[in-house]
Amino acid sequence: MGPRFDHRLQPEQAGNYADLRILEEDPWLQDTEVKYHLRHVKKQWVVSLVFISIHNPFQFIKHTITYCTTYRKACIYGDYYRRIAAKDPRGYLKTDLDQFQLCLN
Repeated sequence: MGPRFDHRLQPEQAGNYADLRILEEDPWLQDTEVKYHLRHVKKQWVVSLVFISIHNPFQFIKHTITYCTTYRKACIYGDYYRRIAAKDPRGYLKTDLDQFQLCLN
């Protein structure tokens, strides 16, 4: 999965600094766990990828990938894109949920 660039800009227009922000975030993206997130919005399932840092789980990026009409198709797309985008295809990088220190009482 490559960075998202806005190709609608004309060549004579100057780009924004925000367009290159994904290049600054690249070093910490190498140590991330990739998960997919599904939402049901207006009769469609929205498939998003979430990149979570294994060192600091509060640092994450969420990108919307595609829209699907059925839940099963959205799960297949989510799992497929997750495997493509993950830096570790075997899934060894995992986040530690104990760092959140959640109290469910």
